[in-house]
Amino acid sequence: MIVLISFSSLTFPNYIFSQKSLYPKDTIYIAFDKTIKDGFNLKREVIYRGISGIKFSITTQTGPVSVFYDSEQSIDTISPFEVSKYFTVDRKEITRLHNLWIENPDGENHRPPGARNEVFETFVLERVSNGVYLKYPVTWL
Repeated sequence: MIVLISFSSLTFPNYIFSQKSLYPKDTIYIAFDKTIKDGFNLKREVIYRGISGIKFSITTQTGPVSVFYDSEQSIDTISPFEVSKYFTVDRKEITRLHNLWIENPDGENHRPPGARNEVFETFVLERVSNGVYLKYPVTWL
């Protein structure tokens, strides 16, 4: 009996923490274009919570967005042919998707309210030249 309790006390935490999240994240893409003149789009190198990276301050049609890219993560390049597969969202759509995620219309129960980092896997798409884009994995500030 003691052996069984010892074994279960060692394996139970591994069982719990190795499981997938009950609430999978949705993936969203935010467009960043430094040539836009009607908004305030800024990309600058910063140190955030001891991690060096890039802070994106993006003005969308419906409000500002601030996200952080950790320079230790990899950046993907997206060709002009592939970029049409990515649907970018603005602040209003992000709020709608966040509320929809909490309401969980496909499930029986509402999900607990979560911060955007808990709800979304977020990427910034930056147009660099000739229709080529860089895809940055980011976290919300």
